[in-house]
Amino acid sequence: MLKLTSVLKSRQSLSKLIGVVGTIAAIAVFIREPSFPTPDKLIIFLALVFMIFGRALEAIRRFGLFVLLILVYESFRGIADQLNSHIDYLTAPRVDQAVFGGLPTAGLQNWLWHGQVQWYDYVLYLPYFLHFVIPLGLGLLIWRNRDKHFWRVMNTFLIGAFLAFVTFLVFPAAPPWMASNNGFIEPITRVSSDVWSSLGIHDFPSVYQKISPNPVAAIPSLHAIWATLLVIFVWKLYGRRWAAVSDG
Repeated sequence: MLKLTSVLKSRQSLSKLIGVVGTIAAIAVFIREPSFPTPDKLIIFLALVFMIFGRALEAIRRFGLFVLLILVYESFRGIADQLNSHIDYLTAPRVDQAVFGGLPTAGLQNWLWHGQVQWYDYVLYLPYFLHFVIPLGLGLLIWRNRDKHFWRVMNTFLIGAFLAFVTFLVFPAAPPWMASNNGFIEPITRVSSDVWSSLGIHDFPSVYQKISPNPVAAIPSLHAIWATLLVIFVWKLYGRRWAAVSDG
């Protein structure tokens, strides 16, 4: 019995050591070669962190299926434009004209973009950068203190993603930069590319990077869907004050 206990303690110590070393190494790699925090990289990082606390398998059981289904969604999204090649360039600009009296993207760029990245470009880019971190971060928080709501919250994020895929399939819509490049709207700069370059972000090898992107998956914005779900769930589970913070 004592020998078994000693072996278990030894394995736990080794697991913690691997977790600590792996976590530090992952952070060092990210600092050295910044890359977009994709689902497959995040689940590996979570597993390493939770190895420190002896809960790696539980974390993988909780979030592994979510990450797998997100990768499935991304692979579906990547072929949607091949199944329906009729790209819509005009509906979104016409709606913008009707609602705002012009193109908000062009107006904002005329106001804020001066040919080079400014400090506020980094601030405004942060929500985009945290796209996959948001649902996983909220899931971790709910797992800790609102566990009975965990699967309902995570499943809702997944449902939002797959409903978006259906829209991408039946209504391939060009984003502003593509509509601009093809002469359908006034000139638009793809600012995100400049921000990426200035941050030194590279396409660090991952499963996610191997999945074909869909350049005409502009409507609906999954970034907006998930950010909205974040606010709703924080409001429902933690109160209006925290919802206002998450919205900000």
